[in-house]
Amino acid sequence: SEINYNVGYFRFTNVAIDQGATVQSAILKPIKRSIQGSASKDFQIAGIDADNQGVPSSASSLNASNQTTATVTLPKSTVSAVTDDDRFDTPDIKTIIQEIVNRAGWSSGNSIVLVVYTPTNVNSSAAVRVKFGSKAGTDQSAQLEITV
Repeated sequence: SEINYNVGYFRFTNVAIDQGATVQSAILKPIKRSIQGSASKDFQIAGIDADNQGVPSSASSLNASNQTTATVTLPKSTVSAVTDDDRFDTPDIKTIIQEIVNRAGWSSGNSIVLVVYTPTNVNSSAAVRVKFGSKAGTDQSAQLEITV
């Protein structure tokens, strides 16, 4: 039996938040392209625990050991309810963003990488695979809305 852990990421550049600023709210607004699979597992959202994260160079860059301790559950039901090619709001991820901007090396204008993953392994035949991306035929892509 094959076991799958599915991970996707979003990279946001030039995030204009001062080091240590108090984050009031943070919402990831991805565009769902499609969803497949029957498992009822929820997703988790975390950040890469780095001051100015570049584009991940390998799958291992997204490992749990590189992630923030703060995570937020993204219910599968939330993703499933969204029509393909529509943008939706995740639950508030301010704890993840706060952990990153509290880093001693964080500076306004740095980049943030957020990961969305299944936290437990799932037999490959039932694994849920979600495709996020740009809205078909447009240049609309995921957004990160942060209020400080």
